[in-house]
Amino acid sequence: MRRPLTKLKWQWFVKPTRYNHRRPLLSVFKARLAGQRDKHEPTFEDPHDPQSKPNCSARREDPLTSPFRYDRLNWASNEIRLIKILPGNSSVSVNDDGPIACEIISVSLKDKPQYIALSYAWGDTALTRPLILNGRLLHATASLDTALRQIRKMQLQGTTYQDQLFWIDALSINQEDEIEKSWQVQRMNAIFSAARYALVWLGPSVDDSDKAMEALEHVGLQVASGSDPLDNATLNTFHLLSTMYNEFSHSVRKLLMRSWWRRIWVVQEFASARDVVFQCGDVQIAWRPCMNALEVLERFQKTLAEKGWRGNIGGQNYQQLMSEISSISGILRLFRIRQVLKQNQKRLLLWELLTLKRFGMLSSDDRDFIYALTGIAEDAGAKHLYPDYTKHVAKIYTEVAKCFLAEGRLRTLWLCSHPRRIVGLPSWVPDWSSTWQSNRRYFSGDSGYGSGSTIFSASGDSPPDVSFSSRNDRMVLHLEGYRLDTVTATKSAFDMDHTLQRGGFFRAQLALQGRYRAFWELQRSSWKNLFRACVTDIEPVWGADLHFNYRRSTPQMRQELYGELAHATDESGGFEASWRLPASRLDILYRHNGRRPFITSKGLLGLGPEDMRSGDVVVVVSGAEVPFILREAPEGGYVLVGEAYVDGVMDGEVLSMGLEKVTLDIL
Repeated sequence: MRRPLTKLKWQWFVKPTRYNHRRPLLSVFKARLAGQRDKHEPTFEDPHDPQSKPNCSARREDPLTSPFRYDRLNWASNEIRLIKILPGNSSVSVNDDGPIACEIISVSLKDKPQYIALSYAWGDTALTRPLILNGRLLHATASLDTALRQIRKMQLQGTTYQDQLFWIDALSINQEDEIEKSWQVQRMNAIFSAARYALVWLGPSVDDSDKAMEALEHVGLQVASGSDPLDNATLNTFHLLSTMYNEFSHSVRKLLMRSWWRRIWVVQEFASARDVVFQCGDVQIAWRPCMNALEVLERFQKTLAEKGWRGNIGGQNYQQLMSEISSISGILRLFRIRQVLKQNQKRLLLWELLTLKRFGMLSSDDRDFIYALTGIAEDAGAKHLYPDYTKHVAKIYTEVAKCFLAEGRLRTLWLCSHPRRIVGLPSWVPDWSSTWQSNRRYFSGDSGYGSGSTIFSASGDSPPDVSFSSRNDRMVLHLEGYRLDTVTATKSAFDMDHTLQRGGFFRAQLALQGRYRAFWELQRSSWKNLFRACVTDIEPVWGADLHFNYRRSTPQMRQELYGELAHATDESGGFEASWRLPASRLDILYRHNGRRPFITSKGLLGLGPEDMRSGDVVVVVSGAEVPFILREAPEGGYVLVGEAYVDGVMDGEVLSMGLEKVTLDIL
């Protein structure tokens, strides 16, 4: 006969609608800090289970089948749990594939315990392996099991880690206790700061990773961090790279593609730790030589890309090179965040940290795209953004977007045209969990994601006017602005991936002609105006510091582009020209990726989001740099479609058109 389910005393688990009720959560926090039990806290005693009753005699249980149960941490003394990996008896070999045995103990951070904090990628949580913890069974991810076996192997070989204690998030935190999880996540910064160092586990030795690790260490020791790109030391290292690059570039590329570099949690773990050691297989390197090597490798590749910028290498090679540079730049962003926190003793704003999303950061829990960064975000406390795993992800994302918009960061709306997968998000809230198209070009000086300098000022010098209200349990965004015009016709959106599949970059010239032709079909006007709309009045430039930037387009650039397209009319000529098409022209296609040309009833040409259609409304919002496309909702108000370039209104001209300022209610 099956045992009846125990009635829970805590109503959160039976009434999900009360998940966001703050008073029980706060009272539980306060009670745990005082070492007591709160009346709202769940009890899990089973009257039929002697193990749940301390006064009953314990039953004999098989440790390989009895599940491990966590004891409660004493929050009042700031306790954490540490893990000791047991070597087993002398007959255990380094290649033993039986379950790893560990011991778990609770210690107070006030006692300054000596331990190592393990940083690793969880991997697929569905792939688990058994682990013995204090003689009882627990299942760990395959990734963690591999890391523990490597540590035990090195212990048995006598190389390192003898009698070491480790803090490991999957084991040290009771992942089933949402209250404890929320509290421990708030303490992550302190936990990694108190550790002797963070051990970054990149994974086992595959794809010549030993060669890659050794090459990074060798190159990193040859050059000082932050050296001038043209000093003797760097030039010598460039010479070293030019002779070694083909030998180790593939293995380094594979190493940098490992999932640890894309895990959002590593940002806080890596930045907070006193020291960091990378380990891949049996090879270890310190973090600073690794950073030095990646910096000089980035400069080396940017030097190659600058040649491609002038048309000296083919578009296909250039695209691969720029992809590698973007990958290295994203990884170097982690190192530079660490330097800011450690050297300048300051924290970054949450907005600055969230720009890491452009580099494809990943997380197994959608809420962690925010919570993984709040510990090192200077303004998280002022925004009352504390980890709370009883909240739904849509509510968390809405709270973050509301904070940003209330500060006047209208670039938040630029990110809303990315694909969306979270149900229930207002149209003005970005979906931080979705897979973003990283090659989209926006309208800021560094190509986007709201971090670069201003290029346009569609609303002139008018300040933003932002407010919020609630309508039928939905948060509504209110913006002051001008209803400019209505979209009357659109052309097809450009798909860069489809172009590559059809013929690679050989078709780039023909595709560029097709984009110009789409504008011509919408409005047969002067080629100068059409080309300004086609390039969104932006000219990419390669800076003296080997950085990629944008500025307003010049008549010379538009005239040169017109001449190139006019002389590449036949398909064979287009093929030949595209192979040597300068990278600055390829950038135009990337700027069109996922966007469609359109025209309004007043004859204004523009380039807007892929989801726009005829009948949508073009508006200029007070305080915004670019216009937006809105769609009227059946229940009243508007739905945000995305940001747009509209030729002729990008410098505040709307202020002199005599339009009436209105309140735009965005659902």
